[in-house]
Amino acid sequence: MLFGQDYYHRIHTIDVHIALQEWASSESIELSLFLTYLDKATTGKTKGFRAETYISFSDNEYLIADAICMLQTPIRKELYAIEVFNGMNVQRVHNSLLQHLMALKEGQPSKQFGLEYGSRVLSVFGLEACKTQIIKRIFDDERFAFAKEYFLFKTLDGLKENVFEGWELFDGTVRTLF
Repeated sequence: MLFGQDYYHRIHTIDVHIALQEWASSESIELSLFLTYLDKATTGKTKGFRAETYISFSDNEYLIADAICMLQTPIRKELYAIEVFNGMNVQRVHNSLLQHLMALKEGQPSKQFGLEYGSRVLSVFGLEACKTQIIKRIFDDERFAFAKEYFLFKTLDGLKENVFEGWELFDGTVRTLF
């Protein structure tokens, strides 16, 4: 079962990349960076590789985003950490987004990519029901109170249909990607 889950997770991560690339090309926006957890970078140590989407957010804590992308928009560069969620494990999704919240509080990954302003987290779901449940859970979690504009939610089917419009915030507001 683990093989199947990882296989579809990889496929869906690639689907997100394709959708973003096709949309960016059609809108004359540069997708200047797209890294995935499958891409490895050297750490300079003997056992020296880690995912290029590694984001440190305290002395001993880090997360590995499924993907990180940067769009060069007409106004500025926009940086996004992307998480792709399959299945209905709402607790796992919540824990993952808590890690992103900690990283955002520390100014990561913006610092890591040389930006002086905040980045956002795109959560892409295989199932509408999981997206709906996590939006409710995040809305009820006071730790996220300040971070509404930094977490955007959409289904994979919705992303494939329209990359730019229809992103949901956890308070129910619908907005564009940037």
